[in-house]
Amino acid sequence: EITSTLGTEEAKEVVVIDGFLKENLLEMKVRFETNGFAIFETKEKMDTPVVIDGLAKHLHLGDSYISGYNQMNFKDTFNKENNLTTISQTASKTHPFLNTSNAQGLHSDATFDTMGKVPTTILYCVKSVPEGGDTILFDSVNAFRFLKSVHPEWAEALLHPEAMEKKSELGDNAHLIDAPFKVLENGEIISRFSLDLVTKWERGFELVPNLEKAIGFMSALVPLGSGFSSILRLEDNQGIIFANDKIAHGRTAYVDNPVNPRKMVRGLFLKRPIV
Repeated sequence: EITSTLGTEEAKEVVVIDGFLKENLLEMKVRFETNGFAIFETKEKMDTPVVIDGLAKHLHLGDSYISGYNQMNFKDTFNKENNLTTISQTASKTHPFLNTSNAQGLHSDATFDTMGKVPTTILYCVKSVPEGGDTILFDSVNAFRFLKSVHPEWAEALLHPEAMEKKSELGDNAHLIDAPFKVLENGEIISRFSLDLVTKWERGFELVPNLEKAIGFMSALVPLGSGFSSILRLEDNQGIIFANDKIAHGRTAYVDNPVNPRKMVRGLFLKRPIV
């Protein structure tokens, strides 16, 4: 039977990265490859760019990436020097999701880019809040494998190039029609499976046989207890690195603190970790 290690307690153990010791970096890489993510923390006080850029350097991720869509529409959300994006209610007046405390549905970062272009996301918590704001992870690739083992004809619908539609919430022309999953030539499966406001399935339900059944099956695996999902709370000076082309992620709603507002910083990378 196909399962996931994403929700295990072992997967949630925190790796201390002070000094960027090779043994700790190797542990993060192993967890990234095995579970799809790794949680890390800094015990010493370090500036956020030092943490993320340091990890990127030692894990050979390359420079942080900003999609052309975000560069064009949300210049106030990212630092021009390092391409790191601040996620906070006070950070942006224009982005429909970065500047809200509402819950966020499951999605992959770099929404309108080619599937698999951004395989790695680093999310670092500068300031948490007492209530909410937890990170939701869903092992979409292994959930797809499980679906394929039970209903292969349903899984085939998730590979159809007309299955999924994405539309910007801004009323602009950003629009994408694509499959939520893709099998590469080497057999590797990548994903952009999403259950968020940007993603529309109705068109695909009309065009693709068994798609509605497939989405129903996948959606039923999202709640905790299925073995394919996890909810994580990042405290101050903790972060997560995850496989953006394997793991869908979202967020619970939160109550912000007007004096010390919640602040997260995100980096997107075009390479996977190497140690």
